[in-house]
Amino acid sequence: MSVDETRQRITIIAKSYLGYKEGYNNDNLFGSWYGMPNQPWCAIFVSYCMHKAGVSESTVPKFAYCPTGFNWFANKGQTRNKNYVPQTGDIIFFDWEQDGVIDHVGIVDKVIGNTVYTIEGNHGDQVNIYSYPIGSPQIRGYAIPNYSGNEQIKNSTTEAPSKMPLIYKGSTGEAVTYAQNKLISKGYILNYGADGIFGSETEEIVRQFQANNGLAIDGMIGPATWAKLEKTTTIIPSSYPGSLIGYGSSGDNVKKVQDELIRRGYYVKGGADGIYGNGTKNAVIKFQSDRGLDADGIVGENTWNELF
Repeated sequence: MSVDETRQRITIIAKSYLGYKEGYNNDNLFGSWYGMPNQPWCAIFVSYCMHKAGVSESTVPKFAYCPTGFNWFANKGQTRNKNYVPQTGDIIFFDWEQDGVIDHVGIVDKVIGNTVYTIEGNHGDQVNIYSYPIGSPQIRGYAIPNYSGNEQIKNSTTEAPSKMPLIYKGSTGEAVTYAQNKLISKGYILNYGADGIFGSETEEIVRQFQANNGLAIDGMIGPATWAKLEKTTTIIPSSYPGSLIGYGSSGDNVKKVQDELIRRGYYVKGGADGIYGNGTKNAVIKFQSDRGLDADGIVGENTWNELF
């Protein structure tokens, strides 16, 4: 693995928690992992993601107090000011009140133009993506960890009493890669492939697999789901409704197509409104072209099965 791959893996792991919200009184899984439950958790979230990505504490320390983390990097000469143009996987520190006290931290996702996009925990009590102009007065500065490129992701430490571990959103490692390869071999599409990271996409595919196989739909792979995955029978997910879907169509199947196109990153003008207009047709044509299908803008059986 290269340094760039380490940086990408950190952000993929962080983004696997997008939408996660704390419970009552700061209750959150990251604080429980750190051993500091019911506390502010932005720095703990950064520490957790680094740990899951296999980054050693000699590269990024485990820290719960933002100034402690920033000062650790500053002492090593690994900090930059707010005008620096960061890279994916850098750590961004904030001074919300602009009073000289660092009070928030996140992970840099990417930079587009003069805007830096970040993944932050405990911003609005949840994990989400935010953006700031380069040089924003709210930015205190950045830490530039000295990643080696040899970081090894860690398996989940929570195991079921069966032979294979219980894996779920946030798990990483060889068991996740194995499960992802099993899903792919059964016809399920994972845009990130078998990357060993159990993120939102893998969770959604696992739910589809469970629904198609009469299993409890919890998005986790435990003994019953492992047993079904090990069976050699290929399951085709989300059966074709039996009729062409094209311009002028409407209803639940159109909305399902639109939702899936949007989930895959295709722009559908008008959104998932259940009406097959020009916006949906154009998105379908783009998808068909990308997949080597006849780009006719009509969802027939081949396009449906490629989508789902």
